[in-house]
Amino acid sequence: MVGQTGSGHFSPIGAYDEASDNVLLLDTARFKYGPHWIPLERMFEAMMPLDPDTGKSRGYVVLSYDGRGEGSDGEGDDGLSHLPQSVLFRSNKSKDFLRREYKRYLDGVLEQGRDSGQDSIELDRVISYWTRNHTNSSFIWELVTPQLQPVDSKEIKMVNSLRCVIQKLIKMDEGGKTFNSCSLNRAIASSPGGECCTGSTCNSSARVLEVSPAEAIYIVYLGSLPSEMRKKIIYGACDELENDEIDDAVREQLLAEAALISYGFEECDVDF
Repeated sequence: MVGQTGSGHFSPIGAYDEASDNVLLLDTARFKYGPHWIPLERMFEAMMPLDPDTGKSRGYVVLSYDGRGEGSDGEGDDGLSHLPQSVLFRSNKSKDFLRREYKRYLDGVLEQGRDSGQDSIELDRVISYWTRNHTNSSFIWELVTPQLQPVDSKEIKMVNSLRCVIQKLIKMDEGGKTFNSCSLNRAIASSPGGECCTGSTCNSSARVLEVSPAEAIYIVYLGSLPSEMRKKIIYGACDELENDEIDDAVREQLLAEAALISYGFEECDVDF
């Protein structure tokens, strides 16, 4: 696919140039190929051929740092010794300023609610914040970006099941009716995709998941709740959904998606 000899090998991608849609390939076979730029589409196609040993496409590996220092026992509030991998969204450390702003807003809401015995934020307030009071349905894409579309059949099934659960949870929540007052309503109803990336920070390429702003906001809502409450919502509601495809793996992945958002809010004040 890229004009190299051999059956393929793994090399790190060092940079991405949005203007040309090229990636910088830091080739590990440097005795033959030095670092070079390659179109992202061609790089994607190069990962698709089946590997003779596994019978699957070669794919890619995402390496990340969990933000914990050496010697730490690795146990956080959610018991995450290793951060799980999101299959729906990705977000950059550079977005910490947005996390800090939302964290201050969330703390203020919770402080007000303590007088009335309320210990969590409601969905309609999260919707209002991440749509700028229903004036910008794309604002959520400033915080998160949809992941690339999976190619493995199991991952495709997982993504479809997750989106099915999220959309139904939105409809079951009273606060979800708030979506009716903004342009997110159409995105919820559409199937199987919905509105994808309309924000300035989101790649409109067909390579990314067609996740709606409503679904992204709902994951942020779950991440804004105490861990026990989000678990109660996910497991309790899923039991009411008669769907054979919603199993414990789907429930746990949805919890992981919310936990990653929550972890981002917790660690946004930490400089690495």
